[in-house]
Amino acid sequence: MLVKSEVKTRTLSPVWKAFELSLIKFCGGQDNTQVTVDVFDWDRIGDPDLIGSCIITMAALHRGTREFPLVNPRSVPLPIGGSQTTTRS
Repeated sequence: MLVKSEVKTRTLSPVWKAFELSLIKFCGGQDNTQVTVDVFDWDRIGDPDLIGSCIITMAALHRGTREFPLVNPRSVPLPIGGSQTTTRS
């Protein structure tokens, strides 16, 4: 784990403080090294629920990409035009 953010409670639109991470620690100095970002919903009781994950690279950040869609392998795809929901186990 490279970084763990603070927990944001009682919000559906969390905003986290910016942080700095050295290029060597982030990706070993290689622009195309893939780094997985996992986002969880914290629960007071029970384990945190995975909201989704994304893979980022320094190359994407250098190109100006600032948003990375989260993918949850447990989400249930719906017909085109529908939304996705996350199932709990």
